[in-house]
Amino acid sequence: MPVAIVVSCLVILVGGVVAFADQPPEFPSHPPMRSLPVAAPRPLGDGPAYFVDATNGSDSNPGTQPAPFQSIQHGISVLKPGDTLCLRGGTYYERLS
Repeated sequence: MPVAIVVSCLVILVGGVVAFADQPPEFPSHPPMRSLPVAAPRPLGDGPAYFVDATNGSDSNPGTQPAPFQSIQHGISVLKPGDTLCLRGGTYYERLS
């Protein structure tokens, strides 16, 4: 009796590095060409501030400093005029709209 095996895996070639679509690449294709920007030492505005942390956040969190969102897209979706979205250090693998 023939058996059909379905594998749900999409492989993408990124800059000569093979990466699976559901996982970020293990290393960049080349070293950084310049240093990362330094965080601005200015105070937050008067309006509400929401926080995003790619590593320790969750989109079910309220977006506060101790309980940040995980994705920038979710943070953008809750913003209103005058709100601030603060991104914590990390690598964000997402397409924003």
